[in-house]
Amino acid sequence: MVGGVRERGFPMRGVVVGACLLAAGCSSGPKTSLSLNPHGIPPGQGRVAGRVGPGAPPNGTVPTLVLTFRTGSVKVSVTAAHGVYQVDLAPGIWSVRSDDGMACATGIRVTAGAVQGGDLIYPTASCQDLSGPPNPPSPGG
Repeated sequence: MVGGVRERGFPMRGVVVGACLLAAGCSSGPKTSLSLNPHGIPPGQGRVAGRVGPGAPPNGTVPTLVLTFRTGSVKVSVTAAHGVYQVDLAPGIWSVRSDDGMACATGIRVTAGAVQGGDLIYPTASCQDLSGPPNPPSPGG
């Protein structure tokens, strides 16, 4: 579902954040930072927030993407507009893939009540391994 988030047919909390991709510099639009505030995370869930980029040459463009997070048989989709996304997920190890297949990551560790960064390289031909220690979201501008 574009613009919304579902897990096994039940609504989940997904937030689309509009912002400009800062990794490659802003070409236009406002600078908006990612929220590190755990306020509003549903009980028993964690938040993953990040940027998708630096974008496709020559101008670093990142299209609006649908990112699908998966763990076991559970799928959660969220729209990443202007290279920024934020989603609340159940604790566990997740993978993510964009609808166009050009962004992919495995080993995303979600902890209940915590906010974690999950920056994704775009475009890429292979999946990133994010199974290392959790990192905070990249600094916003």
